[in-house]
Amino acid sequence: MSAFTWLCVFLLVGLLNTPIEGHRPPSSSVEAEDGKEENRGIADHHVVNEIVYDGYLLQQCVTDKDLDCILSYYAPDVIVVPDGHPSYQGIDQLSKNLGWIQHVTVTKHDAEHIEPLEPSGDLVLEVHAHDTVLPDGSHKKGKTALIWKRIHGLYHIIFEMYNDEY
Repeated sequence: MSAFTWLCVFLLVGLLNTPIEGHRPPSSSVEAEDGKEENRGIADHHVVNEIVYDGYLLQQCVTDKDLDCILSYYAPDVIVVPDGHPSYQGIDQLSKNLGWIQHVTVTKHDAEHIEPLEPSGDLVLEVHAHDTVLPDGSHKKGKTALIWKRIHGLYHIIFEMYNDEY
């Protein structure tokens, strides 16, 4: 994808990303100013349960600190945009940059936003909170935006962007 396309993705994530209040997804529908209900948060789409389940399995890999299992959820050409560090591309770079996971405890909270980016559900945006416990016991909380893509029938992460709240 072009730089302009990624810029649009960043803007989309920024617009959809609301402050975390607890770790539960917002209600699937809220009343708009005109009195009509509109969907927010978790979309009503047939792929949502699959993304929730894959997210749960990925969290298990992270909890077990199983690097091979973690990497199995990423596409070979994944783009990662970490907070405060240069972005990088590719599963090999991701593997090199995940060494820190052996020294911390990461909790991926339930998704607060899941929305297909195409009607087919082949591209799906997920936004969730995370909490990292550092070796000294301190916490870093933040948010992660993932774009999942269906590749040969299975979802893989093709884009990850995360930040930490300081």
